[in-house]
Amino acid sequence: MKSVAAAQYRSVSSMEGPEGTAPRGWETVGWLLFTLLVCVPFALCYDSSLDYLDLDAYTRGLAPTPYQFRALPMFVFRLFVNAPIVTALARHARGPFHDPYQVVQAVIVVCSMFGAVLATSGTLRRLTGDRRFGRWFSLVVVYMAYFNLAPGWGLNYSYPYDVPSLMFFCVGVYLVVTERVWLYYLMFPLAALNRETICFLTVFFAIWSLERIRERDGKVTGKNAAPAAVHVLAQAALWTVVKLSLAHAFANNFVDKIGPATGALFNIRLRFNLHVLIKPQQWPVFLSCCGFLLPALWLQRRWIRYPAISRACAIILPLWFAGMMMVAVIPEIRVFSELSAFVVPALGLIVHNRFRAARAE
Repeated sequence: MKSVAAAQYRSVSSMEGPEGTAPRGWETVGWLLFTLLVCVPFALCYDSSLDYLDLDAYTRGLAPTPYQFRALPMFVFRLFVNAPIVTALARHARGPFHDPYQVVQAVIVVCSMFGAVLATSGTLRRLTGDRRFGRWFSLVVVYMAYFNLAPGWGLNYSYPYDVPSLMFFCVGVYLVVTERVWLYYLMFPLAALNRETICFLTVFFAIWSLERIRERDGKVTGKNAAPAAVHVLAQAALWTVVKLSLAHAFANNFVDKIGPATGALFNIRLRFNLHVLIKPQQWPVFLSCCGFLLPALWLQRRWIRYPAISRACAIILPLWFAGMMMVAVIPEIRVFSELSAFVVPALGLIVHNRFRAARAE
């Protein structure tokens, strides 16, 4: 039985015209430099926001939980904040970058955003077969990040683990669609150490695996789905080990009590979020999530034409919202930033398929 996705991939790859040819070397270098130049202003904008955490206390492992549980940047700060080059840059810088912590955080943001764009470019290249289109459309990740992570309104706090979390999701989606399983398992524990929301990437892994089985065998059975189930259980075990280890390591930290604190790993904030959700003045803020493009995704969803991506958006987006209603503070729309890793490829497929249909006509 022919795979729908594979057939689509072959048809796109065989298209005549510029999209069917590989970009030249100078084009690649130019695009990389341009992407870097796009990421640097975002980092400057992001670092102009107020840090919610005391970065010195966070680096020493003394920040309130659950924030201290997102520990990966803590090790980066410990490694680089006292490096001679960082202290020299901070000594000669002005404004917020006179602080070595802000210098390191800016580098983290630039590298993370750059990695997110590169990974999304690779995902779009695999889904559409069009490398040029994938490269330029992947910059929509930065556009969305300005709304999700560096807005000029609302609760525009910054956290050192937010942009790395977006990068890990984009890289994870790329590794899943290119089926680089071992690299995925090298990345997953680091992503879990950075932020607990990486568990949603396991949902995408499961959806993609089941769709691949359906394309190959015609239907999903208990027998052919067993390997996918093993992977899901393995990732759940990895996630649990990392989270329990962090809970043990920082068990004596002060617990942030925005909403009732009910446990070591999560604070339940459903009642608070329900009160916020019914306030009309918050609705434009929620609508700005992903750069006001979620309605376009919903209205044009039939043009995605890639079952695994369509199903992933249909399942993960509402599941994410439900999860954030339980444990997050939803006026901080940064909690939805990782959705860009799924939304941008879906929008890319919509745009690519619509323009391909127009050319065919």
